[in-house]
Amino acid sequence: MEQEPLLFSLLFFIAFAIYLFFGLYLIHRNPKATLNRMFLAMCVSLCLWSLGFAIANSAPDIETCLLWRRVSALGWSTIYSLMLHFLLLLTGDGYSKRSRKLFLLLHLPAIVSIYVFAVSPEITAMQYHLAKLHTGWINITAQNGWDTFFNIYYITYGVACLGVIWFWRCKASDQAVRKQANILLLSIAMALLLGSLTDVILNTTGQRSLPQMAPIFTLLPIMAVYHAMKYYNLMGEGPKGENELILSNETRSKLYVYLAFAFIAGGFTSTLSYFLPHMVQGEKSLQAMLFTGIMLFFLGVMTLCAQLIKNERVKESVVLIGMLCSIPVVTFQFMDYAGITIWVFPLVLMTTSLVFGTRVPLVLLTAVSIATQLLIWVNSSAEVVHLDRFDYIARIGIFLIAFFIGSFVNTAYIKRIKENTYQIEFQTLVSEVSSDFVSVTQLNIDENIHNMLHKIGRFFQVDRAYIFLINHQDSTMTCSHEWCNEGINPEVEAIQDVPLDVFPWWMEQLDRNKLVSIEDVSKLPEEAEVEKEQLTQQGVKSAIVIPIEENEQMLGFMGLDSVGSFNAWSKYHIKLLKILSNLLADGLIRINSEKRIEYMAYYDHLTGLPNRTLFSDRLTQSIHLAKRNEKYIGVIFIDLDSFKMVNDTMGHSAGDTLLKKVSQGLEQRLRKTDTVARFGGDEFLVMVNNLADNEDIIKVVENLMEMFEYPFNVDGQELYMTGSAGVAVYPFDGADAETLTKNADIAMYMAKSRGKNQYALCTTDMKEEVKQNIKLSNYLYRVQERGELIIYYQPQIKLNTGKIIGLEALLRWNHPEMGMILPNTFIHLAEMNGTINSIGEWVLKTAIRQNKLWQDKGYPHLRMAVNLSVIQFNNPRFVNSVEHILQETGMKPEYLELEITESIATKEAGNIVDILNQLKQLGVSISIDDFGTEYSSLNRLKELPIDRIKIDMQFVQGLEGNEKDQAITKVIINLAKGLGLEVLAEGVETAPQLEFLNQKMCDEVQGYYYYKPMPAEEIEKLFK
Repeated sequence: MEQEPLLFSLLFFIAFAIYLFFGLYLIHRNPKATLNRMFLAMCVSLCLWSLGFAIANSAPDIETCLLWRRVSALGWSTIYSLMLHFLLLLTGDGYSKRSRKLFLLLHLPAIVSIYVFAVSPEITAMQYHLAKLHTGWINITAQNGWDTFFNIYYITYGVACLGVIWFWRCKASDQAVRKQANILLLSIAMALLLGSLTDVILNTTGQRSLPQMAPIFTLLPIMAVYHAMKYYNLMGEGPKGENELILSNETRSKLYVYLAFAFIAGGFTSTLSYFLPHMVQGEKSLQAMLFTGIMLFFLGVMTLCAQLIKNERVKESVVLIGMLCSIPVVTFQFMDYAGITIWVFPLVLMTTSLVFGTRVPLVLLTAVSIATQLLIWVNSSAEVVHLDRFDYIARIGIFLIAFFIGSFVNTAYIKRIKENTYQIEFQTLVSEVSSDFVSVTQLNIDENIHNMLHKIGRFFQVDRAYIFLINHQDSTMTCSHEWCNEGINPEVEAIQDVPLDVFPWWMEQLDRNKLVSIEDVSKLPEEAEVEKEQLTQQGVKSAIVIPIEENEQMLGFMGLDSVGSFNAWSKYHIKLLKILSNLLADGLIRINSEKRIEYMAYYDHLTGLPNRTLFSDRLTQSIHLAKRNEKYIGVIFIDLDSFKMVNDTMGHSAGDTLLKKVSQGLEQRLRKTDTVARFGGDEFLVMVNNLADNEDIIKVVENLMEMFEYPFNVDGQELYMTGSAGVAVYPFDGADAETLTKNADIAMYMAKSRGKNQYALCTTDMKEEVKQNIKLSNYLYRVQERGELIIYYQPQIKLNTGKIIGLEALLRWNHPEMGMILPNTFIHLAEMNGTINSIGEWVLKTAIRQNKLWQDKGYPHLRMAVNLSVIQFNNPRFVNSVEHILQETGMKPEYLELEITESIATKEAGNIVDILNQLKQLGVSISIDDFGTEYSSLNRLKELPIDRIKIDMQFVQGLEGNEKDQAITKVIINLAKGLGLEVLAEGVETAPQLEFLNQKMCDEVQGYYYYKPMPAEEIEKLFK
């Protein structure tokens, strides 16, 4: 046979081998990926093309050549449609998800080409005009309509492939994708160009010096795909298999694939004899090698196909059958030509079987190897190689020795691998448990513990795993978590709050030995009779318990029970359980710390009640629920009356005890679904949810107020305490927690203002008043700078002369929106927001400056009375401020009178006398305003350096017809006279009032009967 055709056939055969190996390799990487499967289909098509050319090119006759040409047509007819389909999938066009009609339409030209060039005998005969050259058989193009059809088909699809890759490259933003597209674009373009040159152009022009080389040039795109796979992870590997004892699913699959590749490689090697006949001893040897190649190739394909089987046992059996069949096939085929060496082939397979997790493959391979040798012994021919019987006995002996050595190696290997696997599984268990407990919270602690117990139970192969937590305050233990194997009854519900002394031997062992290890429950000592009875009742045969500790204090313990069999707990088991116990202890310590932090953040440390933060959160949640259920929510704000007196008289410890008693009383009078919280100090908040009627809240608050009708036992003493409460109802008094709490607080202060020891419901008027006060309070800032404050002056008359002897400065706020506002509306707001000091100083300075201005104009020298706030009076710089203003204006002190309220004079701190004395030393006069409206201490009154008492107008205005007001006014006048003080009556509006005061010898009067308050301009007119 000529050498050149064989050389080209060998090139085609090598291309066939490369295509086949690439296809098998890619499908092995990810058998389930659609893209990998489509690439395998492409490789199969190229295999048919190149294999057909390999045999046809060096065929001995035209009939054989035509046959393999038709086989190759199956490949070159389909490769273009399969390549386009592959590229559509690769570039993400999603073509594979379209309808079946479009799928058939894509491959329709390929189907037609197969029929024309491979299937139909009549049409096929017209397409092939075979001629033999020195390079092998070639086909001369018929140049008919079918040739034109195929040329249009492959050119159109080839250009389409280039277009798909070009658009993929253009729309890709990833640089790696663009590089892949460039490589594929260049390789496919070169393959099409070179293939067209040798298969079409040269064939059409008659220059037929070379065979059609397109199958060789198509290696370029395949190598480009391999490059993209290696460097850009194109068609990456599929998911990894689960771990097994020795071989994981992934490793086992690789072993099978390598074995299949070995079979196929052997088949290729044997088949190469067809292309290298000069290296074969004879026709019989050539036939043997070709048959062996086919059989090995078949075994390799069978082994690869076995990878599609999901059942691992069936898959292993199929591969083992292939290995067993290969021994007699190879041995019998080569016994006449390689009888001395071929017997070693089974040893290779026996060595391979050592890595399996069982001896079965090794035993079967040994048995088949010995049986094959026995058959060869009986049927072998001695024509070529002469072997005596001892040689066969020696071979069988070597197989047996290899079996026993392999069996020992396999046993030792499996034992060691089991230990390593056990270590790996435990490390995996520890890693998983550690990972779970790194992020453990109160929300997932139970789930994580249950998962841990499940894994521990499975790992140690026990029937029950459980955890007991110890309450050292109550000296009890509780089974908090439990995992049970199938068929085992749980005990977690039955073992709750069990006293520690119920199982004394158990607890003593844990405390002293840090371990309870029981291999056989029936052999427990007499002192463990209680424990033995309990475990026997549960059907436990063996048990082991490890303590869970924090700083030598036992938090609880973790135990494992074996019900179905007896277990001997080794030191290794104990060590592993201690590691898991420490992990669990760390998790429990973290949760306990988290609970302590949460308690500090959301609960009151004294009463144990929720604080305002947690109350607000619960109230918000209840509001969301009430919106859906259309229910009402009541918020009650409770403040203890005169609680400060308890702390002052009985001590803060007694006050704390009282707060605890009040907390307990409130909780006892509420439902479990309601919430009582300590708002701060002596204030409590109550949330009553799920109310069907807003009137129900009245019943609840009245029930709570009844608690204050009974005494509280504080340190053995009965102590009566009252409280004031305000009530707000959702949704009438607010739609959020903050608004409801604020309105309940408003209502509570309203209850206090009405006399305490009562409750008040929040009303619209209350809320409007608060809104108005907030608005006014904000406006008070920098009110002087805006020039909105003005002072009115009301003359004071000397009764016996009827002349003006003084003026009282009365503050007014000329608001740009609300008009003129009287001081009783905004002074208390100024006292609360701190603006009273600046406002008071402005009033004092303005009044003094105005009085001095009038004096300088020659008007009568009159005293100017200015009202003081308690906030001003408590200002340590107040006396200096008065002195400074007097010096700055130049007005003499005797023309300034400072008015203080009765509460300042009688109830404020003891330094009031010192401050008044300092003012007196300046030369100013002091008067008590609104005298008689509050409780006055006469003993206190005689100590004060005051000059004048002003009778409140409510007594003056009741003088007509009210004998009590007359009596009170008479007493006040007589009291002042007795103390050597002057008396001024405010609010005189009628002549009878004036006459009564004149008769009782009142010194001065002030009121509308004479003059109303008026601005400075009108006072000047009055002077004129």
